[in-house]
Amino acid sequence: INAEYMGGKMRPDDLTVEQSHRRRLAKHDNSLRKFRHHQALDVTLETFYGNPDEENQLLLVSVLEELHRRNALRIALCGRGARSICMLLTFLEAVIFDPRLTALIASVLNLVLEIYSGVLHHSIRATVLFQELARKVHVQIRCMQEMGIVEGMLDSVIVAAETQSNMRSQQTEVLTVESDPEVTAMEE
Repeated sequence: INAEYMGGKMRPDDLTVEQSHRRRLAKHDNSLRKFRHHQALDVTLETFYGNPDEENQLLLVSVLEELHRRNALRIALCGRGARSICMLLTFLEAVIFDPRLTALIASVLNLVLEIYSGVLHHSIRATVLFQELARKVHVQIRCMQEMGIVEGMLDSVIVAAETQSNMRSQQTEVLTVESDPEVTAMEE
């Protein structure tokens, strides 16, 4: 019991109760908790667009992944204006070369194209962003193809090295058996 509250003085053996402060949820978490998917994406897009640092980028990725996990990505992407779509495309352009996000980026881009393909040409900025994204996707595909070729070459070199190593170990065994006096005595 808190003696100061009762008008007395605290003694060392008095019990005190600490007040616990409830931690406030961030705006996007609160929106997700209330199933306001569109609003959650709006809040994180505005945060990222206002300050496109790595922390806000991670926050936007997390919200997009959560929306995808909830199968609410389509709901969150529908009904957006040109400004909002451009903010999303700017984000996707910034992270397109991150291999960890390839599946997420592909899902978001597919949905955006599916939903807005008929009206994207109305916004010059959205059109330019899509063209830049398409260029970057082609560059990424070319890099992947070249890496596949290099991987094939490396596989050939590794197989050749393993084969050569196996042949050397077999020759060493034959030489060891031929030069061992006990083996030659047993053969006679």
